[in-house]
Amino acid sequence: MALNTIGGKHHVEVAALILISGTIVLIFFVILSGVRDVPPFNRTWFLQVDSSGITGSKRSLTQWTYFFICDAHNQNCGSPVPALPIGYGWQGGNQDVPSSLVGKYFYFLWRFGWVSYLMALFFVSLGWLVAIVSVWTRLGSVISGVLITFAFFWHSIAASLMTTAFVKARDSFLHVGIVAKVGPYAFGFTWGAWVALLLSMIMLYLGLINKTSDNYKKRRNQ
Repeated sequence: MALNTIGGKHHVEVAALILISGTIVLIFFVILSGVRDVPPFNRTWFLQVDSSGITGSKRSLTQWTYFFICDAHNQNCGSPVPALPIGYGWQGGNQDVPSSLVGKYFYFLWRFGWVSYLMALFFVSLGWLVAIVSVWTRLGSVISGVLITFAFFWHSIAASLMTTAFVKARDSFLHVGIVAKVGPYAFGFTWGAWVALLLSMIMLYLGLINKTSDNYKKRRNQ
């Protein structure tokens, strides 16, 4: 009975909590890609390149994940490296690599994107904790709404920089005749989390507006 009452009276907040929980799961799918040989972790990667013709590459097919560089299906991954540069996919020279990939541009582009994922995860986790404890109150809605707004800000940066970095890298490989493609799972999870954050943020503020309106009506009726 109590659960039904909460769900009926606070359906907007309940929906927001579900979306926030889904966001956390999707971000973890991306961050933990390559950690376990089970779906979706072995299917999640940002960029896949036919590296058989690249001097210094240890793999015929190279996949870049959040922490690792791996073979096909995220097998035989190397050591985890925070914000690993694209150039870690090969060693010993850049003669077979697109010239546009040589330099600091992609390094810093992805480094900032990499950090932004963690910032988004930090704020969305805090927002989830606050929401699950006190979203039914006006103060809880305010705090969780602000935290989710910060999470949305950082995740927007992460998604934008990730997309820019790996789409441009793919295009650079394709331009010199090297087969490359971006990962549908990593991109789908990232942008799916972005949509879920946007909707949850809107719902939290709608819940806050409803609470404010209810409090105003109660004061008028007193």
